[in-house]
Amino acid sequence: MSDNDTIPRDDDAPAGGAVPQRDSVPGSLPEDAAVQEPPANEPEARADTAAVGVEDTGDDGAGATERHDDDEPERVYTKLDVDAMLGESHDRFLRVMAEYDNFRRRTAREKEQWIADALEDFVKDLLPVFDSFYKAREMAAGDAEGATDVGAMREGLEVTRRQLQGVLGKYDIEVIDPVGEPFDPAFHEALMRQPSPDHEPGTVVTVFERGYKLGPRLLRPARTIVAAES
Repeated sequence: MSDNDTIPRDDDAPAGGAVPQRDSVPGSLPEDAAVQEPPANEPEARADTAAVGVEDTGDDGAGATERHDDDEPERVYTKLDVDAMLGESHDRFLRVMAEYDNFRRRTAREKEQWIADALEDFVKDLLPVFDSFYKAREMAAGDAEGATDVGAMREGLEVTRRQLQGVLGKYDIEVIDPVGEPFDPAFHEALMRQPSPDHEPGTVVTVFERGYKLGPRLLRPARTIVAAES
């Protein structure tokens, strides 16, 4: 240090006791800046948050230990256990087969009984028709009074026909008599074709045998002669 350099002293400070301001250091706070203290309960809040985080995860700690404690040990089956289970399954199978066999037999008996009951009712309804036929045969053979009366015999046959048709209608049996109707291959059978000046082509001219239907089921088609083109 040279002699010309001087060291500042306290008595060189400006009058009035004012201290000259020095340049601020980067990153430092001003001397008059207020310092904020953290809230008193902040450590407790952080602890609560940490505790909640541990409860939400549930991956480790006491919860995982409790789940492991609840697990049951895996059971080991011996040959005797397997044989016992197979025996129980076989017994159940035999019981089910026996029940099914009983059900099948019972259903077959009920079906036979239903058919017998239906046939019995049908035959009972046909008995008056048979009585009328027997009376007509007696009239034709001359065994009854008025057998020579052809008109009476014809009337008796008509009564018998109406009785028979009434019984068939009761059981939903329909007579197919398609004279003069267009030929329908679903219900008619054409035995032959012949020209007919009185009928359009494809019309049933003559019925050899009437057909019958049981509801929508065809029992027998009507056997017919169909008009052909002249």
